[in-house]
Amino acid sequence: MPGRALRADQRAPHTAGQSADQRQDGDGPAPPALGTTGRLLQRVRRLRRALRGAWFDRRLGVETRNRVITSSRSSEHFGYEAADVWQLEKVLPRREVGPDDVLVDVGAGKGRVLLFAVRHYALRRVIGVELMPQLAAVARRNVSARPEPERCRMTIVEADAATWRVPEDATVFHLFNPFGGATFRSFLASVVESQRRRPRLVRLVYSHGRHHRDVLDAGFEVVRVRPRYALYQRHPNQEDPLAEPLRAGQGPDDPQ
Repeated sequence: MPGRALRADQRAPHTAGQSADQRQDGDGPAPPALGTTGRLLQRVRRLRRALRGAWFDRRLGVETRNRVITSSRSSEHFGYEAADVWQLEKVLPRREVGPDDVLVDVGAGKGRVLLFAVRHYALRRVIGVELMPQLAAVARRNVSARPEPERCRMTIVEADAATWRVPEDATVFHLFNPFGGATFRSFLASVVESQRRRPRLVRLVYSHGRHHRDVLDAGFEVVRVRPRYALYQRHPNQEDPLAEPLRAGQGPDDPQ
């Protein structure tokens, strides 16, 4: 893969700019205090994302930008916030994705990542996994609003990522901080099991870096880090001694 891999102990992506619900599990570093200039820049970036989201929805005839407070069945699942998809190509360039790749958006929400990816990458298909029925329903409506050449490559699955069987052709996984704790570790274990069943390179595009250590402990290495995302990869036939503890939800303790 193009791009020099960073050291495995590379620091996790920063968490500045997260909302309160995205920082609630306390596993990541606290964002630095912002001065007047920092707060102003944060407002500008937030406004820019909102304008891009409005333009995206209007152009495609969909609705993905409005936040939703969901009554999740688990405190490990965070509320819906549309992904900052315009940052994706900075961490996962188009040239590194081919027609044999299958992207899975974990915690797909209203489907913005799928709608973006199917138009900007040469993917064979894209799958959105969403736990909350009301969000999955909106995602299906958004998919149905798109033309057939796009619609036939998108699938919405209503399922819990902690127990969902990862397809053996999935090669790229996107997570915009959808959940944490044992759910996150169980999902990683499912990815490792899928790779064991069918050896292949798998990549993880992860926003906010809340569980960077868990990703490394599952055998992934950092490829590159950008302000909103980090790209990890895991090679086929790699040793996975942590697969069983991860599946059991017994995440390894971080070193002291």
